[in-house]
Amino acid sequence: MAMGTRFELVLPSEGDRSTADLRAAGEAALLEIEEADKRLSLFRADSLLSLVNRRAFARPVGLDGETLELLTLALGVYSKSRGVFDITVAPLMGARGLHGAGSSAAPGRRVAGSGAIILDQRAGSVRFTDPACALDLGAIAKGHALDLAARSLGEEGVQRALLHGGTSTVLALAPPEGQDAWRISLAQAPDAAPVELCQGALSVSSGAGRLAPDGSGHVLDPRTGQAVATDAFSAVLAPSATLADAWSTALLVEPDLDLGSSPISPIQTTALTTTT
Repeated sequence: MAMGTRFELVLPSEGDRSTADLRAAGEAALLEIEEADKRLSLFRADSLLSLVNRRAFARPVGLDGETLELLTLALGVYSKSRGVFDITVAPLMGARGLHGAGSSAAPGRRVAGSGAIILDQRAGSVRFTDPACALDLGAIAKGHALDLAARSLGEEGVQRALLHGGTSTVLALAPPEGQDAWRISLAQAPDAAPVELCQGALSVSSGAGRLAPDGSGHVLDPRTGQAVATDAFSAVLAPSATLADAWSTALLVEPDLDLGSSPISPIQTTALTTTT
């Protein structure tokens, strides 16, 4: 359990590697997920994310390489999605009762926008230009954690694996011996053919599941502050779980986004309405 959900790995047999060897590699990968949770949790006073939310408007806050890379990617998706994907929604999430107690981001009625995030790549630091700026990485951290776990498996020589977080984001390495791909079914579209996944990621975002006290969904349009309809969902394929996680959220909010030359492939979107 991490990031408020359950992570699982499937490690099929590989040549003459023992079950104990694969289990050790899997446990090391799960440790990467736990460490990412400690670093990026909005609800741990000692997390790096909480430190950033408390101090980055007053002065730059130093980042480790992994977090700097994650924020850089998030800002890239913000730009390409024209503000549809925005990690500065934390105040609105709190105002709608979606954070509960212990959040390092104070509730507020406006989004600063990711343009208020300044990353210094040379210094490895972040600062905010707007006092209302606070980060919520819930729409991207799970994919980031899966990518770190997959990297750990690769460093241990594991080539065949399936990793998922909360059954909504799935990352596939090579499939079991004798198979061409992992076959993934979409619970939101039970009549659809399974997705064949190999060396890539699939993420599904839905307005259902966790709900605000007023019954609205937990995915917000940062441009309006409105919640996406709870019966809507999107599913996308991407080269990494981080990208899949972010873009499935963006396309849930705005399914007609022009992806241009992006390596993202929407495989299911629905007509969306919004609720106040």
